[in-house]
Amino acid sequence: MGKLSHLVAATREVLATRDLSTGLLKRGAFERAVDDWVGGGDARRPATSILMVQVGVKGAPLADRPDRQMIAHLAKSVTALLRATDIVGHVDADTIGILLPSTPVAQGTLAAERIVARFRDTNFAKKHGVAVTIGVASANTDEPELAALQALREARLAGGDRIVVAPERPAPSSAAAPEAGEGDAATQGSAA
Repeated sequence: MGKLSHLVAATREVLATRDLSTGLLKRGAFERAVDDWVGGGDARRPATSILMVQVGVKGAPLADRPDRQMIAHLAKSVTALLRATDIVGHVDADTIGILLPSTPVAQGTLAAERIVARFRDTNFAKKHGVAVTIGVASANTDEPELAALQALREARLAGGDRIVVAPERPAPSSAAAPEAGEGDAATQGSAA
C-alpha cells in the first residue's frame, strides 16, 4: 500500500503543477519557481534572464488566441533548445515563460533569437503561418516577470514576430551593486 500511496501523491503533484497539454509547469508553479530563484532571500544571484514567448498567426489581431496545437508545438520547440537548469512554464493561454538562471540579458537575447529561428524553420510554422514573439528582461530588475511581459506586449504591438528587450530597472535592493556574474567566465556559456 505504501507504493500505491506514493504513486498517487506523485500523480497529484504532477496534475497540480504541470500543464498536461504541454508538459510545462502551470502558471502558479512557474511563478513560485521564479520567486524562489529571484527572491532567494538576501543571497545575490548571478545575472538571470526571463523570457516571455508567445505564438500566433502572422498578421492576426492581438485578440486572436492560438489553439492548443500551436502552444504544444511551441513548447516542444522551446524545450528542445533549453538546458536542464532552465525553468519553463505555460503562464497563460498563449504565453510560455522561461527563466534562464545564470544567464545575462545579452545571452538571454541570443537564446530568444535561437528560439525564433528554430520555430521559423519548422514545417508547422511554415504550413500554418505562425510566428513567435518574445519579451526579454533581467531577473535582477524590479518586477522581472512584469518587465518581460511588457517587452512582449511592445513586441506584439510592433507587429509581432520579433524580440524586444526590457530596459533595466534595478530592483531597489540591487540598485547600488552591479549584477553578480557579469564578466564571470562561468556565466558566459550557452543559454540555450
